[in-house]
Amino acid sequence: MLWFIKGDKLFTTDFLSDIIKSDTPSKVIYEWKQSIVEAEHIIFRLTVEGQTVFDPMMGSGTTGTAAVQNDRKFIGIEIDYDKFEIAKARIGKIISTIRTETKNQMV
Repeated sequence: MLWFIKGDKLFTTDFLSDIIKSDTPSKVIYEWKQSIVEAEHIIFRLTVEGQTVFDPMMGSGTTGTAAVQNDRKFIGIEIDYDKFEIAKARIGKIISTIRTETKNQMV
């Protein structure tokens, strides 16, 4: 993990623990799939809403899913086309759910 900030102002919401209690992820979709718990823990504590999270090796999209669910922008890169399609579908599903919930709240 690399963590970059722009300027001299640090936008954190909480401390970052060196131990994260996690769940065992299902490896059905992707053999290297990680639990979303770790990604949410790190993203929630090192960024604030509206900031951008970048994952240059996004695999099945766990980091992107966690970012979008926590109101962060997301940029992801994946060299493997099949894994990219899996990630795109996962993240797209979350975005669609959020848009539907937002529309329902506006009615």
